[in-house]
Amino acid sequence: MATHQYNIFDIYVKFILHSLYTSNMSPKCRVLSDHELLILLKEESRDAFAEIYRRYWSLVYMHALKMLKDEDDTRDILQDVFTCLWLNRETIDQNSNLGGYLYTCTRNKVLDLIAKQRVRVNYLDSLASFIEANSNHIIDSITEKELAQALEKEIQQLPAKMKQIF
Repeated sequence: MATHQYNIFDIYVKFILHSLYTSNMSPKCRVLSDHELLILLKEESRDAFAEIYRRYWSLVYMHALKMLKDEDDTRDILQDVFTCLWLNRETIDQNSNLGGYLYTCTRNKVLDLIAKQRVRVNYLDSLASFIEANSNHIIDSITEKELAQALEKEIQQLPAKMKQIF
């Protein structure tokens, strides 16, 4: 399961998504082309952003879910993709294919997550191997110390002449 530390942009975009998707947005955005929505998005149109979300959220969600097979990670990817869209709205080419852009962004976010998970699994496997390889050594070391302490205790209880031998 993915965990996130949300920054102010994530919180802002989450608020926008929630408030706009549930609000009465301008009906004119529903008839605009993706190209026209991108132009409005560059002008920070919240209605355009909400319409893009309305049109594409299920496609992004299904694409990520198909790759990840985990609903929590998929919801995180969905939020990341639309956060990225909002944050990069000024640099997106208004003539680009919006669906293709979101598809590519989703794929890249999923691949990044898979790579991070793989690194995490490799680290945990390495740590488990290290612990397994060194646990016997640590136990042997502890046993050796305990044995030395017990031997020293017994030597202290011997008569003085016998102590000299040990």
